[in-house]
Amino acid sequence: MSPQLALVIHTEEEFDWNGGFHPKNVAATHAPILAGWVKKLAEEGFPVTLALDYPFTASEDGKMALAALSHLPSSLLEIATHLHPWVSPPLRSEDAVCEADTYPGNLPYDEEKAKLAELTTLISDITGQVPTTYLAGRYGIGENSHRILSELGYNTDLSVSPYCDFRHQSGPDFSGYCARSFFDERYGIASHPHTVGLVSWLAPLATWLNANPERYHQFSNELAGKVMLKLAGVKRWRLSPEGFSLKQMQKLTLQLLASGQQTFILSFHSPSVVPGFTPYVQTEQDLTRFKSETEAYLRWFRDTLKGSCRVAGALEPDTYLAPKPLPMSGAEV
Repeated sequence: MSPQLALVIHTEEEFDWNGGFHPKNVAATHAPILAGWVKKLAEEGFPVTLALDYPFTASEDGKMALAALSHLPSSLLEIATHLHPWVSPPLRSEDAVCEADTYPGNLPYDEEKAKLAELTTLISDITGQVPTTYLAGRYGIGENSHRILSELGYNTDLSVSPYCDFRHQSGPDFSGYCARSFFDERYGIASHPHTVGLVSWLAPLATWLNANPERYHQFSNELAGKVMLKLAGVKRWRLSPEGFSLKQMQKLTLQLLASGQQTFILSFHSPSVVPGFTPYVQTEQDLTRFKSETEAYLRWFRDTLKGSCRVAGALEPDTYLAPKPLPMSGAEV
């Protein structure tokens, strides 16, 4: 199978990334600019998955942006959901939310389901499309999440962030996961993890580690293993223009291809289309680089690698690894 790529945009409200999690942060003034770029990408044949959260979808700016894109066929624009619990009703209060409760999977079953059900209904009413692809806010999948997704009609999950351990902030531990697809047979949910992988100047080592994530996890927790990883220059990179250059994204892709990876997700946060809204894009120069290198990567993937670009819900799994239990959150351990 030729490599396949989905561009997934975390489509969300604007907020201070260092200022806590407040229900009052609901602005989405960047929405028209985002819509213009999505339209341009679609005209060049690059599909986009917009994972919508509640404030973006409910805002007037968001509604106008989604209306401007409504003519695009489902093969070029997929509407998915993105659950930010601190701004998604039903809300517990109007006060700031503690960090543990920003991960949807930390919430009690009834509360997590109620929030996702209300978000699903809002998106369906605004766009006319019933979403079946899900991305948990802050990658916060939990032990009840796939059951809830199945009960609400979802079949695809994009929430796993490979090699990442968020337990220090009460989140899930994905350190034993690689970026290969897997299937939860209990609930019929196909998981396509975000593309996070390992690179090294010693390419065969990176290839082996990407194919054996449990060994990377083991080495990362042993003194001798940590020394070996440091000497070999092993680094964890994400397939994203946020914090990574075009050359880095290409290197990551090639090293993952060498390990057998065929399914890729390129991702970023929607407020990055305006300087100053995220840490990754602070100036007009940052924005120019951000957009030009995103587009250059998409063309490189399609034209040089001869890969196919799809919406996330249309990805065909290159392989389904044996199902593994979803990680318990740090709050529950």
